[in-house]
Amino acid sequence: MSGDLVERFTEVLGAVGGTAHGPLPVERALDLLVSLCRERAGGAAVAVSTGDPVMAKLAVAERLAEAGLEVLAPDDVFWRERLAEAGVGVTGAVAGVAASGSVGIACGPGAPRSTSLVPPAHICLVFQGTMVEDLAEALRRCGDLPSNLVWVSGPSRSADLELVLTVGVHGPASVDVIVVHGAGGCPPNRAA
Repeated sequence: MSGDLVERFTEVLGAVGGTAHGPLPVERALDLLVSLCRERAGGAAVAVSTGDPVMAKLAVAERLAEAGLEVLAPDDVFWRERLAEAGVGVTGAVAGVAASGSVGIACGPGAPRSTSLVPPAHICLVFQGTMVEDLAEALRRCGDLPSNLVWVSGPSRSADLELVLTVGVHGPASVDVIVVHGAGGCPPNRAA
């Protein structure tokens, strides 16, 4: 069943302009993350939600730093000033929703919403075991929800009064989701 969910998630995310990769074992997922960050950031810093439980579990910030990428973390004194210059924002997700091609990103201390919204590219890691059919199931499974949960379904799209579609105006122009083998899980409720 999980494979069917990932297949549907991949198809729906692709239909709205995002790209899903995997499912991949942890090491291959992290290698792909490094490669995508190099490609998408173009030499700029990579913003990482270090307070995100998925980022911590996979030691993402450490892996990116070891690969020679400049990591910008929310506890950096110049986070707000430098985030607009970051080439990529990297987050984890508490769930993936197959029906909408969406990922649910828990925001709070060390995991600001801006990580997925401000840089021109967003890369999200989600565990295969958290993939569900629809939003209702995702919310039921998570139980204690974080104080802020952002649902991302592909790149930012906006149309003006003349119906001219523009991608990347109010958020990232590219969204990559890396599906990682494993169970993952929803974090405990946090006050943010």
